[in-house]
Amino acid sequence: MDNPEETKQRLESEETEKGFYEPAGRRGACSFVHNGRYCLHQGYTGGNPVLSISPQNSLEVFDLHTAEWSTAHALNKPSRDEEEIDELPSSENPKSISGACCTVIDDCLYTFGGWLSGYRNADVHELNLTTMVWRHLEAQNRGSGPFLKDKAGMVAYGSHMVCVLGGYGYPSRDHIVNGVYRGQKGAEYAWDLNSILDICWTNELHLFHIEQGVWISPEMAGTRPPPCAAFTLTKVDPHRVVLFGGKQKSGRVNQLHILNMENWHWSGAIYPTRPEDPWPSKRSFHTACSLVDPRCVPTPTEALASPHQLGGRRFDWLPCQPPVLSPPEAEGSCGTLEPQLLVLWGMDNEGDSINDAWILNLSSLTWKEVSLPTCIREGKVWHSMAAHHPTPYQAEVITFGGGAKDTKIGIRHVQATTVFHFGVSPLHQLCLEFVSGLYEDYAPMLHCLPALVQ
Repeated sequence: MDNPEETKQRLESEETEKGFYEPAGRRGACSFVHNGRYCLHQGYTGGNPVLSISPQNSLEVFDLHTAEWSTAHALNKPSRDEEEIDELPSSENPKSISGACCTVIDDCLYTFGGWLSGYRNADVHELNLTTMVWRHLEAQNRGSGPFLKDKAGMVAYGSHMVCVLGGYGYPSRDHIVNGVYRGQKGAEYAWDLNSILDICWTNELHLFHIEQGVWISPEMAGTRPPPCAAFTLTKVDPHRVVLFGGKQKSGRVNQLHILNMENWHWSGAIYPTRPEDPWPSKRSFHTACSLVDPRCVPTPTEALASPHQLGGRRFDWLPCQPPVLSPPEAEGSCGTLEPQLLVLWGMDNEGDSINDAWILNLSSLTWKEVSLPTCIREGKVWHSMAAHHPTPYQAEVITFGGGAKDTKIGIRHVQATTVFHFGVSPLHQLCLEFVSGLYEDYAPMLHCLPALVQ
């Protein structure tokens, strides 16, 4: 009988020869969609978070049209003669970390913070997604910026600034004046008394001006969220951001907060008006995304959500039964209602994964639970998710990786890609679903097809 490790290596070798590739399972990776491609950066890739961080100079890329994974290697800055670009480590590259947050503005990815082996940082990095060159954006006033932290939230603010909120960390030397920590005016810091480090949850909010390289503290109105980390921060229209859930000093929560970025006014905590009202349970390490394009803010539609899971090492559409929602509105309709927010999975106060999905209607602030198909047998924690909008009324929601509870090893990494379709599916997707139904009948002849089609 073959050694299990040798068998695994042999199978991986055979799959590589056939052209199949799938990234290693991971937790805490940054994820985003750019030009129809779902991208992952960094994250834990093994059982030991100190020794198993994904490569710092690469993006794992999932093509939504071909359903294939590939690796895109980032490069260093051009040399002085601007003729050579290498792939060696550079001070411009972000350190190999997990728990960073990110956002995309035009053709550039911006990352902030993160963690590695007890080290946290407050660095901002830019990756030009056209040239694949990293740039470290040095802050001119670090003492006025955020603490060194991870598990924060980040969204774009206009075309020249990024907004960073909350997180879990500690002050840098630049924040200490005469032996006293100097935090942001108006912000709160809840110190973790169970940690041997001076570490805290925070609700500080900063803007970073990309061109000027300075941190800015806008004046807040309303009631800020309590100090929190591992929440979701989602832009739902050009001016509003929704914060949901997360871990506070007192435990995990299911609070909802809305920030208007036009006047920097917080809504305060939003709870169900009646005990019987549907509402997601308390959670952290979950994900959220807008089901309509935030830039367009059309009438949201509870369209047919058809999730499919990509199993194994090969593109494989599983025969899932999609959850039935209200039918979409008539084609061509263009309303002005609020968008909808999808919240998926997460970790509860007992440390178990939650296997559910919820949709928030922003116009009525009401939740509706979505029944997941039977092929999704377990929830995930600290997974990655991002949404692609082929049209303002459509959403292709892609998730990858995360952790699932294992009775033998605690948390195991999941190597699975799941795609949810909201709205009318694109024609190529409908064709793929039809062809996949014929797989068993025509499997013996698949070797006759080109590798890409197989």
